[in-house]
Amino acid sequence: MTINTDILERNFLAFSDFIKNQDGQPFKTFADSKFIDDLENYKYSVFNEAREKLGNKWWKPEDIGTGKIQKAVSSAIQTRVTHNYQMVDNNLVDWRKKDDFNKLPKKKSLESLLFDFYKSKQKDSDCFQDFIDEGLSYQFIAYLYFIKDYQRFMPISQSRFDAIFEILGVDDYKTSGNASWENYASYLDLIKQTRDFLRT
Repeated sequence: MTINTDILERNFLAFSDFIKNQDGQPFKTFADSKFIDDLENYKYSVFNEAREKLGNKWWKPEDIGTGKIQKAVSSAIQTRVTHNYQMVDNNLVDWRKKDDFNKLPKKKSLESLLFDFYKSKQKDSDCFQDFIDEGLSYQFIAYLYFIKDYQRFMPISQSRFDAIFEILGVDDYKTSGNASWENYASYLDLIKQTRDFLRT
């Protein structure tokens, strides 16, 4: 599955014009744009706060089944974070998904899975289906992957990205209703293609 570079080029030019109108100066990099920083770069703050609250480096095998690991994961899923000295909404995961996770009873199987996942004792590809079997949603699972390693994984909003991929001419791929590692890996590949294009 490949994104047509002509379509990427056309949309990038439109994007550059949009950012120029917002910032009052030509687009150079994502880090240099105040508009992008205000609206998008909070994701770095989300990641940093989540990693601190997750505290997985302190997890021990004897914690599995005590509820401690589920509590740490719940704490890492913040609905609001501090970015540029302001509190901003974290829309990377629906707050209802967090509530659903909080309502789960203490489960040894889930805590064992989370332990293995964040300690990299099990392949990421294998963990995805296990998370589905535990009753977690696609968006929630993608968020768990994102806060594990934001350089490799991305959060997802299925309806939003399905619309974006359609704009980019990827008509034969949908994330909505297709939770699987294969679907998520395809999503990550499409994001990587776009990122590689932007680097040029």
